[in-house]
Formats: sequence, structure tokens, C-alpha cells
Amino acid sequence: MQTFTGHEGPVMVAQFSPDAQFIVSGSLDRNLKFWHISTGECYETLVGHSELIYSLVVASVSIGGATSTRLTAFSGSLDETLKVWDLQTGKCQETWRAPRPYEGMKIEEIQGLTEAQLATLQALGAAS
Repeated sequence: MQTFTGHEGPVMVAQFSPDAQFIVSGSLDRNLKFWHISTGECYETLVGHSELIYSLVVASVSIGGATSTRLTAFSGSLDETLKVWDLQTGKCQETWRAPRPYEGMKIEEIQGLTEAQLATLQALGAAS
């Protein structure tokens, strides 16, 4: 019925909008794409994750009570972030990340650690 082309890597996840007029897809290329179902046109490419996108939810979110709603996407990535996207503007509204165990720890003057140990501390949030 319709083929949507444009991602530069395999599509990992896709989600219909609540009104079933749009699809949002997330890919190994680290991008989300916002598609119109009947035309196959890509309205917007949403860029911001630094690793593949593996989870996605598309919802209509009320703004200011019930006065207006915005089409919003929530994407999860291997970059350990959850991003909130306003699909009308194509902009990332918020980025959430759980604190890592050594977040902010300074390790530039620590001695006696191997390169592997230093890399592990950095992966867990330490700063060199």
C-alpha cells in the first residue's frame, strides 16, 4: 500500500499517531522520521540521539489543560536518554537521563588505575 523510504539504516521501531494519520519511525541511523501515511511524505527528520533508537511512543498531549493538544513523540536510545519531541515544530523539548553512579567524579589525578578501569569510570559518569 505504501513504502516509506529515507532512513540510512534499518528501522528499529515505528508507531502510529493516535489519529492514525501519521507514522513516526526510529532507526539505527539515530534519527526519527515523521511521515504522512497517505502520501508517504516525510515531514520532518528529528535529529538528536547519538546511538540507535529502540523505543518510541507517539501521543497527543494536552497543553494548558484541555484547551489544545500537541502531537508528541517519546524516544528511547542506546545513548541512555529519553527525548520528548514536539512533532509540530520538530524540536526536542526535553532530554531525560538517569544519573550514572560516578556522575561528576573527577579522575584526572587518580593514579594506579589501568586504561580499562579509567574507561569504565568514564562510562559511568566520571570526568577526566
